[in-house]
Amino acid sequence: MDYEYDGKSILGIAMPPMNAQDASLTRLSDDQLFARAMADVERYFPGASKYVIDKYIHRFRYGFPVFAPGYTKILNTIHQDATAKGPLFLAGDYTVYPTLGGAAVSGERAAENVAQYMEEIG
Repeated sequence: MDYEYDGKSILGIAMPPMNAQDASLTRLSDDQLFARAMADVERYFPGASKYVIDKYIHRFRYGFPVFAPGYTKILNTIHQDATAKGPLFLAGDYTVYPTLGGAAVSGERAAENVAQYMEEIG
């Protein structure tokens, strides 16, 4: 895995409310929501904001997003796309929003990364 990759990437961020009664995020403008997300990203990757080219915000007002049937095929297609010019990293909190498929795909990718690492170090 090349941690020195510096090409274009896509970053997805989910920002769920604290609980079902919390509507604070829905009252924020898109710019405020984006600023809050980037403040968290900046904690781990200082200066990341200057590399942002564009943003797209989609809000789920009445529930959390759920993967549709067949999403594992879509994730695998993206993962195997040679034109992506970079790795696909799946990250999720499958203990809070459990999906068997999400856990399986994430586990499969982790196993592939470990196998590749073991081959590289011999």
